[in-house]
Amino acid sequence: MPRMKATKSLTYGTRRLVAGDIFTARTATDARVLAALKQAEAYSPSKPQQATPQAPPQPQAAPKPKVAAKRKLAAKAERKAPTAAKTKPA
Repeated sequence: MPRMKATKSLTYGTRRLVAGDIFTARTATDARVLAALKQAEAYSPSKPQQATPQAPPQPQAAPKPKVAAKRKLAAKAERKAPTAAKTKPA
């Protein structure tokens, strides 16, 4: 019973297969017919997958604070810092 990989969408037995699905053909004759019709190809899990080198992710800048947050921070800083208008002359 050969293992096959569907290359096109097809119905095999009672199963609906899409391209890329792995299945087992019932007989070697079925496998040859499916391969001849280009509906499936032989599948061997020992085939090495070509690994594509991936670049490391780029660091992303921190999102800028929103205007409302900036205003809150500015108001908080004003409350903490004494101003000349609030202090009484000696």
